[in-house]
Amino acid sequence: MLLYLSLLLVTVSYLVVVRLLRYRRISGLQQQHGATYVQFKDLNYRDAQFILGQMGLYECPWVFLSGKDFAFLRAFAIPGISKVSVGAKEMVDRVGKRYADTTVLVGEFLVNDIDSERACVAINRMNWIHSRYGNRIKMDQMVYTLCLLICEALQWIDKYDWRKTTALERHASWVFWNEVGTRMGLTGVPKSFEDCATFIQEFESRNMAPSDDNALIAKGVFTLYASTFPAFLAPVVRTVLVAFMDSRLADAFKLSSRPTAIITYGLRFLLALRKYFVRYLMLPRYSTLQVFGAENAAGYRPMMFWEIEPWYVPLSARCTWLYSAYTHFFGLPQPGDAKFRPEGYKLHDIGPKHLEGKGGEEVMSFLRSHGGAAFTTFGQFSNQLCTDGDEITSDPQLMWASCWDAVLQGLNHNYHVSFVQFAV
Repeated sequence: MLLYLSLLLVTVSYLVVVRLLRYRRISGLQQQHGATYVQFKDLNYRDAQFILGQMGLYECPWVFLSGKDFAFLRAFAIPGISKVSVGAKEMVDRVGKRYADTTVLVGEFLVNDIDSERACVAINRMNWIHSRYGNRIKMDQMVYTLCLLICEALQWIDKYDWRKTTALERHASWVFWNEVGTRMGLTGVPKSFEDCATFIQEFESRNMAPSDDNALIAKGVFTLYASTFPAFLAPVVRTVLVAFMDSRLADAFKLSSRPTAIITYGLRFLLALRKYFVRYLMLPRYSTLQVFGAENAAGYRPMMFWEIEPWYVPLSARCTWLYSAYTHFFGLPQPGDAKFRPEGYKLHDIGPKHLEGKGGEEVMSFLRSHGGAAFTTFGQFSNQLCTDGDEITSDPQLMWASCWDAVLQGLNHNYHVSFVQFAV
């Protein structure tokens, strides 16, 4: 009897501790910044980045990552966007490489202080790549993609994770990504999270439609995700991916066959079980995985963690012998394989095959000339430069006058990325 009472006491105590700690992080953020719009309406982008990082790294990493993946996937259901990508062949012949490069570029300014040197290089490199496509990339398409990054991951968390996002977190997402959009030279970005969600719906109703280019990209994405599982599971992977698509998205990708109701409800049931298991039985996480390694003498930085294909991952990042045996047995991608460039990447040279290794000196020269912390679109929309707290301007003299005085010092070399880890 005493044993049973002891077990009951331990169980109840554990559940109480989980309940007390599970909401402590978000409660602390709300105490610091406020829980209502009136209280947090003046939130700055640095605090917004921290709040977003807490959610993506510690609170809801798995669903946050999945939502980010679907944000990019959803953008490729717009024929005008998919046509450009198919023309460049990146989302057809080198989907894994494109995914890894996007992870690197976005990860560098998500993980590092957005005013840090590496974040500045990443955003300017992204701007340079976009500028090579000229008027084939439209402003409203860029704004739409940014709105997806603002909304999609948080909407996934609201649907599938252990708690719903707060008004503070939604506003922080808008503040941070709006700042990124400013540094990309975007104009016409909606003025709130809710307005971005509305913009997405209205843009898709006008522009999301079936096309052969959309279908080609969907096929490449299905193949990429299936490549990380044994071949006999490929149909299962496809079924799961399609099950998370709404009818508009599935139709745009020209997917004629949809999962049965049993499969859809089964997945929702499993996610619901996970939701309540995490909420009531799991202690909050206090550590996260290191994703980026240290830059070597040659200027290459490796990735130490990967989701799909192990691009830029060194041999030293191999996992347990069991994982190694599993990947060898089923012929799955191996970290350290020469075709995945285990030496790492140079941030200012990264990009699609026809642009890789090009324009890096132009990017770095611009940053050196402007103190290392300024942003330009390289002529894509206009000759623009934006700086901390300033409006975007196209006047060359004002551009030179508005440069930051110095690069933020004290870069933290323990890099972690918020959207490239699976975790409970």
